[in-house]
Amino acid sequence: MLTEDVNEKRGIADHFETVVKPWRERKIRFLCNPAAHKIWKSQEVMASLKQEAGEALALERSIISGLNVVLFLSALAAIFELPRLFGWWALVLIPLMISLFKFIQGLSVFFPASLMGAASVWLIFAGINVWEHKFSIHSEWFHLFLAIAVWSAVAVQSCTSWFLRSLALRNWKAYQLLIKTDMMKAESR
Repeated sequence: MLTEDVNEKRGIADHFETVVKPWRERKIRFLCNPAAHKIWKSQEVMASLKQEAGEALALERSIISGLNVVLFLSALAAIFELPRLFGWWALVLIPLMISLFKFIQGLSVFFPASLMGAASVWLIFAGINVWEHKFSIHSEWFHLFLAIAVWSAVAVQSCTSWFLRSLALRNWKAYQLLIKTDMMKAESR
């Protein structure tokens, strides 16, 4: 029992020296796997994080789930606006729009700050445009729903990266588990 305590303290000290301190000095950065947002849906990964690292992550999981619901509902609302705007061309545009969401979600792993800023500005302008036209023109509703969907897609990846990075910095067992399962990697700058 005593050797386990000593090994755990040594692991925490090593974690601080090899991970936390270089990250604070901006010598290393954490990169999340593009599929890391799926970690919140996996009962196995959540159970292993809770068992091995002692982290339940219920709040983080709720936030990501809420963002996924907003993404789904706003994308669905934008899809329902397409036939009103484009008629039969909506049959071609719906698959393109779904592909756009997946593409943007993939890009947000590599450019989270710039895409979040662009999506936020688009969301603000779409909201102002809807407000000015007194909620009557379908194209403004489409742009608003599309902007919310894009912002949500980027927010899912950004929040996932932020949550996993903070988890890796505060818990050395979770860091080891995330590295071992290829959900995250640390690399020097």
